[in-house]
Amino acid sequence: MIQLSVHILLQLFTLYCSLRGSILAGTIPAKGEEDFLTLAASRLSRRKRVIGAAVGIPGPPGARGPPGEPGKPGPQGPPGPGPGGYAPSLYTPKIAFYAGLRKQHEGSEILKFDDVVTNVGNYYEPTTGKFTCPLPGIYFFTYHVLMRGGDGTSMWADLKKNGQVRASAIAQDADQNYDYASNSVILHLDVGDEVCVQLDGGKVHGGNTNKYSTFSGFLIYPD
Repeated sequence: MIQLSVHILLQLFTLYCSLRGSILAGTIPAKGEEDFLTLAASRLSRRKRVIGAAVGIPGPPGARGPPGEPGKPGPQGPPGPGPGGYAPSLYTPKIAFYAGLRKQHEGSEILKFDDVVTNVGNYYEPTTGKFTCPLPGIYFFTYHVLMRGGDGTSMWADLKKNGQVRASAIAQDADQNYDYASNSVILHLDVGDEVCVQLDGGKVHGGNTNKYSTFSGFLIYPD
């Protein structure tokens, strides 16, 4: 503030000298001391207005301008579902089970794998030995059945879908006490379809909690 006042006084003195010189030279007619001071004050006021415009307080923001031009189109997205493209679902249901056989079985009956280790979704029922499909799609199943031999007999175990055989396995007692029968399948299931393993002859070793005989399956992908 002090520097600004000194600056104004210097300008006033410079104007005074300039106007005084002009009057003495005859370029500005003398009109008296009061007219001289009025002229000097007028010129100084104009300069002060210019200086004030440069260092004054900013005014309020102006009105909002018109919207800009639209941006460029974005890149092409991935192909959607249908012919020529596949888009996986954002939600993938979790369906899986794995169970072992505790008790001995023989003859012809559905094997009830009652030692359940994994049963995501609870769609495998250990009391019936059946998996019931809750969602249409492609499923994988596998089973391993240990034959209880020693008497020269053989054992057959079939994986069935709705009572129809979809995979079979056989174990023969060739001077051995135990042998394995196993197989795997990939099936398309609809809602309500049932999958199980059925013994069609021979004897199966349960193994209590050792899980010598097992049955498992899971959803690969839904329709």
